[in-house]
Amino acid sequence: MAATHAKGRAMTPGSRKAIRGRRRSITTWQSRPRAELLRFVIGADGVVRPDLTGRATGRGLWLDCRRSALDLARTKNIFSRLGRCAATVPADLADRVDAAIEQQMVETVGLAVRAGQVAYAPMTGETGVLVAGAGQGQASWTGAVVTLETASKGARGLGRTTAEPLWIEDGVFARRLLCLAGRLKDWRNDAPKSAKGS
Repeated sequence: MAATHAKGRAMTPGSRKAIRGRRRSITTWQSRPRAELLRFVIGADGVVRPDLTGRATGRGLWLDCRRSALDLARTKNIFSRLGRCAATVPADLADRVDAAIEQQMVETVGLAVRAGQVAYAPMTGETGVLVAGAGQGQASWTGAVVTLETASKGARGLGRTTAEPLWIEDGVFARRLLCLAGRLKDWRNDAPKSAKGS
């Protein structure tokens, strides 16, 4: 028998794919695309950890990409209740999420470098993404800009000893980098003033 929606309509391959690509936030119970949420897992030791890859072993729970959502889950003990265990939420979990997103950005830049999709001078057409360290920039560039806050992190991702600006051509790596940068911006913009200034 063919699978159907809750309203009785037959599911098409496209609708099945769309449903698989959505998850429900544990704080709002709203179903949203996976790209708009963050996955956390409760490990065998009961500790809650961020899982940006979506593939880590453990009970997966999804949250909106906002620090306030994490604070709410912590305050209301949602991880323990939904995980059906005595979950431990580390005090620095929000900072771990921040670091994990930035690390994925560095790794994405490294993949683009190895794929030969970078240039060290502005590209024509301004269809790519400028990647720069904190305080760097390119006055003549009017396209998308992604900042890696820590120059040393950027340099390690590029396999270089310095972190001069570079340009990633339009494609899967540029789009992924922009998506991650948007996540990081949302996460940091929702941080308490004390966290923003740290």
